[in-house]
Amino acid sequence: MSDSARCPHCECPLPDPAQTVAVEIDRIRRLAESQDSHRVQELTAQVRELQQTVARLRAHAAAGYR
Repeated sequence: MSDSARCPHCECPLPDPAQTVAVEIDRIRRLAESQDSHRVQELTAQVRELQQTVARLRAHAAAGYR
C-alpha cells in the first residue's frame, strides 16, 4: 500500500479525494433532505387548507347555498 499523497509545498498529508467527495456528497444529501422536508411540510399545510375549503364549499352546497 502506498503512502498518502503529500502537499508539494509543506509535505503535510493530503486528504483522500474519495473520502472528501463522499463527505461532501453526504453533506449535500442532508441539506437537500432538510430542504425537501421543509417544502413537504409547506405543501402538506396547503393541501389541508384546500381540503378544509372544499369541505366548507360542500357544506354550503348541501345546505342549499350558492
